[in-house]
This record gives sequence, C-alpha cells and structure tokens, in this order.
Amino acid sequence: MAAGVCSEFPACQGIGDILKGYAPSIGVEYGGTVSLAIDAPDATAQCLQLVNSGAEMVVTFLIFAPTSKLATTCKAQGFKGDFAIYSNSEANYSKLPSPNYGVLGDFPWWSDAKPVAEYRAVMKQYAPSIDYKGYHQTDMWALLQLFNYAITNKGPAADANVGPSDVTTAYQTGVKDVTLDGLLPQPITYTDAGGTTINCFWPIKYSSGNKYENLAASGKSGNGATGDLATTCIDG
Repeated sequence: MAAGVCSEFPACQGIGDILKGYAPSIGVEYGGTVSLAIDAPDATAQCLQLVNSGAEMVVTFLIFAPTSKLATTCKAQGFKGDFAIYSNSEANYSKLPSPNYGVLGDFPWWSDAKPVAEYRAVMKQYAPSIDYKGYHQTDMWALLQLFNYAITNKGPAADANVGPSDVTTAYQTGVKDVTLDGLLPQPITYTDAGGTTINCFWPIKYSSGNKYENLAASGKSGNGATGDLATTCIDG
C-alpha cells in the first residue's frame, strides 16, 4: 500500500506518516508516500516512485483533479496496482481507470435495499433534474430521515410552537442506537455530551459499466445491515 497526498500543506504529509505506522498493524507493507499539487503539470515522477515501490494499492487523499492525473499517468507508465478514493460521487469513480476502490461515508445510492429504493423514488418524483448519485444528496437525505425519526418519536405535538430546545430534546431523548435500516453507517445516539463518533463506512469496488460491489468484511456489520448496506468499522 502507498498513499497519494497533497503537497500544499505539511499536514498532508502527516497522513502518510499515520498510514506508515498503521499499515503493519493490519499486515500490510507500506510502499511510501507521494505528494502532488493541485496544479501540477504532470505526475511522472510520482508514478515512477509508485511503480518502483511495488505497491498494489494507492490510497489517495487528494481532490479529484490531481487524483485523476495521478491514476491516469501511473497506469500509462505501467503501474499494476489499483487506486482507492474517498468519495460519494459516481462521477469520480467512473472517470478513473477501472477497477478502482472507494470508501463511502454516506449510504450507497445504488443499493437495491428498500430504504435506498425509497430515496431514489423520492428524488425521481420531486427532483428529477438533480443527480442523486452524490454525497450532498445522500447525506442530506439521511440527515432529514434522522430528523424525522427524532421529531416523530420525541418531538412536540404537530400544532405546537417548535423551538431549538425542542429539537435538541427530541434528539437527546429519542435517538438511541438508530441506524435507519442501514442508511446510517452505525448505530447513532445523541446525549447531553453530543453525538456518536463515526468509525464505520461502506468499502466498495467500482468496475466499468457502473458496476458496484460492497466489500464489507463478512461477519458482524457495523450498522447491522446486510448486502449492499453492510458496513465495516475501525476500532478506536
């Protein structure tokens, strides 16, 4: 495994340092970190480093433009490994060399599961011109569904005057270990101290032809869901 990070900020290099320390704990050899600027004219030097590293996977912490430049250039130079990105947008996966891998922080828009089918149906009916295959849309849908859950369970009466404190109370008293049938990556609970720390996600593989596969490890799912909505978690 290797990492591709931005070159504009020192903190970006720190991501590579974290992965270097983390890789051995999961039995993976770390092949090094390459950095790339947003406006870099090419990625030849970085790709030569990756080819020589022998890495089988490059995890990128870049915005899409340099990620695309890095992946396309490296494949042209004979890099045999794959690329993994953090993105909830179909446009990003479909524009990279296939196959590629990703981490979704919000539910997979392509799932056949009932709550996701409902999401697509609502988008088709009320916002047909909006691309539903993106994280802004899926994230907002999950947040609205969670809001509805909290208000329905512990909110004030429909004819009451609702203020901020009513909403806070509804979350703190009505949202306990909620997954929304797999729309959330793990059980969510709100307390006086705040909400749940998220450490679960949807790992996926994209293949040409808009084919997606959930790669969550077999066994216990982070959100209790199965199939396309199952999640994987990192402890800590």
